[in-house]
Formats: sequence, C-alpha cells, structure tokens
Amino acid sequence: MVLRLLKWIWRAWPVLAVTAMIMAHWLVLIFLPFDWEIVNKTIAFALQIIGGFLVLYSIDSNIGVIRGRSLGLEFRQYLAQFPLLRKTHVIEAKGASCTLSSGEAKLRTTRNPTTMEEKLDYLQEQIDEIRHSFRDEISRIRGEFDQRKTEVEQKIGSLSKSINNVESIVEEISIGSIKIQIFGVLLLVHGGISGYIA
Repeated sequence: MVLRLLKWIWRAWPVLAVTAMIMAHWLVLIFLPFDWEIVNKTIAFALQIIGGFLVLYSIDSNIGVIRGRSLGLEFRQYLAQFPLLRKTHVIEAKGASCTLSSGEAKLRTTRNPTTMEEKLDYLQEQIDEIRHSFRDEISRIRGEFDQRKTEVEQKIGSLSKSINNVESIVEEISIGSIKIQIFGVLLLVHGGISGYIA
C-alpha cells in the first residue's frame, strides 16, 4: 500500500522537483547573507536556461522518435543546403533487365469418325478431355487463390505491425516526454517569477 502511494506521488516528479527548488531558494534567501536581488536574478537566469534546454531536449527526443533523427542532424543538413556552397553530384548508371513469362499452350487433334461406335468413342474422348481440362483449370485457379491469400495475409500482418509501431510512437511522444516538458516549463515560470522578487 505504501509502495503504491509512493509510486503515485513519484508520478508528479516535475512538481515535486520544482517545489524542492522553491524551498531551497527560500532557504538560501533566509539563511545566507546575500543580496536578495542578486540571488533572485541569478537563480532566475539559471532556471530559465535549464528550463529552455529541457524543453529543447524534449523536442529533440520527439523528433528522434518521429523521424529517427536529431535536431543537430537537422541543423547540419540545413547548413549543408546553403545555396552558395558548391555541391558535388554523383551520377550512377544502372543496367536494366527484362523477364518474359510463358503461358500454357494446348494442342488438340481432330479426326473424322465414320461409324457409330467411332463417333461414340470420339464423343467420350472429348468429354474426358473437357473434364481433364476443367480439373486442370480448377487446380490452377486454386493455386493462384492460395498464393493471393498468402500475399494478403502477409500484407495484413505487415500493416498490423506498422499500426502497432505508429501507436507506440504516438504514445511515446504524448506520454514519454510530457513530464520533461512540464518540468522545463515550471522551471521557466519559477525563474521568471524569481527575477521580479526583490
């Protein structure tokens, strides 16, 4: 029970840290014989710089999560695109290939039966050939269907992985760095107020 209470309290660490800084600031003002104005301006300056860097760090981590890059890399690329700098261009030639797919050809011979028995045999052969052709076509269609089904299942699996990745990125951006941003903003606010206390 106590551990759960401590974990719950620790979730608000930005507020706790700023409260501890305010108390330390107050103790410095009471117990140390310095000029209040100098102490307040020094603390205000330091807290605003630290708060600004924490917000910048949080923005950098969000860019890292979204794009997989950092603010430093973005800035270097921005400088590298300066229009007055000469750029070297590399031209690369690649070959092309062509593939041919082959189809299925069927050859049928016909004969001219004369007797009734030959005609019946010929009709039976034609029926058997149609049945055989029909079975081949069904098995070919089933094979194509199974192949397409496997491809669709793989694409569905890939899409669900992508959706899970996007969900984790959004969660990391919205929840992961929010405490650092709050802490940085609270430092900026405390620093701003401290600069005006005399």
